[in-house]
Amino acid sequence: MSINCAKPEVGAYIKGEDFLMDQANQKQADEVPIEVLAGFFAGEGCVSVRFSCKKHKTPEVIVEVGNTEKFWCDAFCKRFGGYVRVYFPKRYKNPLPYYHWTVKTLKAGDCLRELLPFLLGEKRQYALIALQVDAIKRPRNGKQGHYKENEIVAMKRLEKELQDLRRAVAETKRMSAQPMRSDSPILAETLVPQGAVWDTGQASLTIQ
Repeated sequence: MSINCAKPEVGAYIKGEDFLMDQANQKQADEVPIEVLAGFFAGEGCVSVRFSCKKHKTPEVIVEVGNTEKFWCDAFCKRFGGYVRVYFPKRYKNPLPYYHWTVKTLKAGDCLRELLPFLLGEKRQYALIALQVDAIKRPRNGKQGHYKENEIVAMKRLEKELQDLRRAVAETKRMSAQPMRSDSPILAETLVPQGAVWDTGQASLTIQ
């Protein structure tokens, strides 16, 4: 394991086992249980099926984690391979470094298989769709080309299915995050004390 403590360039790749890590983090990353990684991934991870290169004829499975704490990207990189990239967001005056771990294709499939037993909800659904793409590509070692027409159609269908699901989840979260109107019956029922009168016209509460 090589350890390089120099500050990386903006957008620099830190591949394989050459990512920055001090010896303390190195030991901790080795000891992070898969259950903990899965819990972190449920909140901060991303599963996608997409064309990462214009020349590719089929989409590939991509698994990512981003965080300002580099330790987590180190831990995922050590366990599943891939690479870590560091950014300094330009929209902030003195930005903290933002670390982004990525793993693709067959290694991404291996990662999802290991995390799947501990995933629930939307991330589990994303993983199951991505693993269907992985199942088609794995017999050909994940390489591009030489796929039957029905296999290409199936992978593109799964890519769209995952995109549609992600949009639906995002829209559901957006709607649920909207503040309630002052005349909301739900708000009135849950927040108005017994015996009080809610005046929707004046948006005021009168205690009787």
